[in-house]
Amino acid sequence: MTAPALLFEKLMRWHVGTTQIAFPNGHSVVATVHPWETGRDNCPDWEIGLSAMQIDPDIEVYERKDTDHVDPTMRPSKEQYDKYVFDDKIWSRSQLGSEDHYQ
Repeated sequence: MTAPALLFEKLMRWHVGTTQIAFPNGHSVVATVHPWETGRDNCPDWEIGLSAMQIDPDIEVYERKDTDHVDPTMRPSKEQYDKYVFDDKIWSRSQLGSEDHYQ
C-alpha cells in the first residue's frame, strides 16, 4: 500500500470513530464535551468556560499518570485537571443526544 493510501485509510478510521462518538444515539448533534477531544485544550474559548466552572468539593480522588513521565509544570494544574475530570462526569454523550433542546 502506498504512503498516501495508508494515510488515507488511517484518516478514514479516525473520522468514522470520531463520528460514532460525536453523534450520540444517531442524532445529528455534534457533542464535544472535553477540551482534549478537539485538540484545543489550551485555547481561550475553553478557558472562558472552565474559568467559571465550580468544582464539586467532594470530587472523587483520582491518580494522574501524565505527570509521571513529563515535567508537572508542563501539564495542566491540579485545579485545571479537576475541571477536566469533573467535566467528564457531568456531561454524558448519550444524554446530550437525547435532550429535547438538542433536537
